[in-house]
Amino acid sequence: MELQNPSTSDFVDASARWTKSMVGFFKNVIGEPVPEVPDWALIAAIFRAAVVYE
Repeated sequence: MELQNPSTSDFVDASARWTKSMVGFFKNVIGEPVPEVPDWALIAAIFRAAVVYE
């Protein structure tokens, strides 16, 4: 897997951008609403997405 966001600032920015768009991901891919209370699994998903999110 190629890192799209190798620097810390790029990674944090990608995390923020993906978090803002994750409503669509949950609706279209997961088929459920975004959890109201984030758990560690959601935080891990955000970080996994930020590795490749452009």
